[in-house]
Amino acid sequence: MFMRMLIGGAIGALAGLGANYLCMITGGACPLMRSKVVAVILWACIGALLAAVKR
Repeated sequence: MFMRMLIGGAIGALAGLGANYLCMITGGACPLMRSKVVAVILWACIGALLAAVKR
């Protein structure tokens, strides 16, 4: 389960970088996605939580 959470966090972090990039090219109005650090941490947590859900 720990490995799944790490992989989910890594995928989420990459999604956070993508969300940050899309936010920047569209004007940067979203305060959560404006900062790379905040976007990566937020999306990594979301990815890890989704990976930890028991199926």
